[in-house]
Amino acid sequence: MTLSLPEKSREVVFAMKPPFPPRPGHPSEYAELVVAIVLNPMLNGTTLRLDGALRAPRSIDGTNMNEQSTTYADLADKGFVVTGAAGGIGSAAVRQLVGQGAKVLCLDRDAVGLDKLTDALGANARSMVIDVTDPAQIAEAAQTALAAFGNLGGWINNVGYFSEVRTLDLALDEWRKAITLNLDSAFIGSQAAARVMIPNGCGCIVNVSSNAGVRTSPRNAHYSAAKAGVAHLTRCLAAGWGRTAPASTP
Repeated sequence: MTLSLPEKSREVVFAMKPPFPPRPGHPSEYAELVVAIVLNPMLNGTTLRLDGALRAPRSIDGTNMNEQSTTYADLADKGFVVTGAAGGIGSAAVRQLVGQGAKVLCLDRDAVGLDKLTDALGANARSMVIDVTDPAQIAEAAQTALAAFGNLGGWINNVGYFSEVRTLDLALDEWRKAITLNLDSAFIGSQAAARVMIPNGCGCIVNVSSNAGVRTSPRNAHYSAAKAGVAHLTRCLAAGWGRTAPASTP
């Protein structure tokens, strides 16, 4: 697996076996999508839209993605970092990665949730209690993963923060919290991952965005703005770094 530089960012509809799009309240279905993104070379430098069968899904080379194999590549001994790993999509992604032979460093601020996850998964899952908005801590996590696993094959920025407040009532602190936890964390994690991956010539970064980033709502302008930023940040990263792909999830 090598880093390539796409001519430009592309947008495709990603085809998966039903149910697709993933159903709200089913984190394992979102996790399956995230893992598929990591392992599908056709998604190099793409933005994924989860809008179902609105048009025939096409890969970046124009072929119908429904005709492509959904078999994952060999993940044995590949090192991954997953943020927001103690629950939800993050926990489900860790379980799927470890189930396919990967070694995962799980990052979260929830020590109890991390312990429960790593105890269940055994030696291939390690954990760090961490503040994902602290560049020094995230850089340390990247080096820890590299030292522990011998490689850093993938980094999944999954941390997110959501609240509903009417815009006129939205405090600046709440706005900043949404931007910091959703957008800043994706940038900090991506940068730390790339600083390890690029010198080694391999790796995939997945930033978990949201359909809220393209839809309007009177009660979550802060969250929507942050998630729209995540999606466009990832396009910009893909233009410079190569194989990065955001997962857009409701």
